[in-house]
Parts: sequence; C-alpha cells; structure tokens
Amino acid sequence: MTEDPAKRSKKAPTPDQSEAYKVGYAKPPIATRYKPGQSGNPHGRPKGSKNKPHPVTSQSLHNIILAEAYRPIKANEGDKQVTIPVATAVVRSITVNAAKGQARAQKLFTDMLAKTEAEKRQEYERNAEAVTSYHMFWDEIFHDHRIKGLPLPNPAPHPDDVKFDATTGQIVFTGPTTEEAKIRWEAVFDRLQKFEASLKELYKLAADPKNADIKHLIEDDIIFETDLRDRIRAALKGWRKRS
Repeated sequence: MTEDPAKRSKKAPTPDQSEAYKVGYAKPPIATRYKPGQSGNPHGRPKGSKNKPHPVTSQSLHNIILAEAYRPIKANEGDKQVTIPVATAVVRSITVNAAKGQARAQKLFTDMLAKTEAEKRQEYERNAEAVTSYHMFWDEIFHDHRIKGLPLPNPAPHPDDVKFDATTGQIVFTGPTTEEAKIRWEAVFDRLQKFEASLKELYKLAADPKNADIKHLIEDDIIFETDLRDRIRAALKGWRKRS
C-alpha cells in the first residue's frame, strides 16, 4: 500500500534527510528536540509555588509600617478637609474618643501620653548631658594648653558653638559642625571683614568735599555693599572666626 505523501512529510526526518535540515532560530538540533508527547518539565510545577508570597523580612516590614503611618489621607477638620498623615488621624481619633468619655480610648491615650512624656524627658536629659560632657572635655584640653603656653585648638564644632536649649531640650549649633564647614564659614567671615573695611572707606570718600560731584555714586555703592554686609551678618548670626 502506497503511503500518503502528506503523512510522510510530518514524520521525523531520516538520517539522510537531516543533512538538508538547517539548525537555526526555532530549529534546534534533531538529537536534542523533545519527542512527541514528552514534557519539558516532567516533574511539573512544585505544589503551591504559583501563589507563594515573597518572604517579609523585619526590615521590609519596618519600612511598610512607616510608609503607611505617614501616608497622607484626607480628613475633615471643622467645615473643611485637610491632608494629614495616617498616624495623625489615628491619634486624633483616639483623643476625640477619649474626650467623649470612652474608657478604652482614655486608657490608651493616657498610656501613650505617659510613654511619650517619659521618652521626651530621657531625650532632654541625654542632650543636656551630651552638651555638658562636650564642654568639660574641651575645657580640660584648653586648660592644659594654657598652662603649657600652647595655642588653643579650634575644633569643629567649637564648644562655644554648642548650646543646650532648656526650653526645647534640643542641642543647638551656632557654628560649623565639621572641618569642611568651618573652612566655608571662615571664608564667609573674611568676606564680611572686607565689606566692613570697604564701607569705612566709602563713608570717608562720601564725607570728603572733594568728591561732591561723585557723592551720589559713592552713596549708591554704600547702599549696595551695606545690603550685602547685612545679608552675611544674618547668615553668620554673630559667629566670629577664631584665630
């Protein structure tokens, strides 16, 4: 019985036919092709692998909680709508319910308040102790240098630029806090000194009768340089370069 040519074309090529079979895109070598009915993954997908969630680490959970706590939401405030963080909305809800007399909300609110005040006191004491310790450390070094007749060091931050605000309980820096910042501050202070010296000369020129014909020009320079000097003074906030 003669074989149907159409059916014969669907059979795998014989060794003689493989010579005409060109390996390329979508044409893998004959020896490596899957046989009819053979699966490329005989063991199949592991059970439950499709919907298996990624593990949540403590760090990622920490980030998720913080992101949600400070996510902005709309909230009603009187007759208007405002945008506030979720954490603010939750605390506000607890406070309102506590004020309405709900016992559970009142206990939760007083516990939060007590814990917050305790942490605030601890921060206050830590900051005060840190500033005191920093001053005492450098006072001893300065004292030792004075006794030995050595030049006083100029650290950054300088102890005179480190203060404790008893009202807020925060550490306040009134000068540069790093060596790099100190170089920039000193450059700005030097510029201020140049403006001060320049203004003195300008005032002398303006007061000289010989310059009456150009006095208006000198006064314009005085106004311009005075404005720049005042801006630098405001930026430095009384800070002075130490030799």
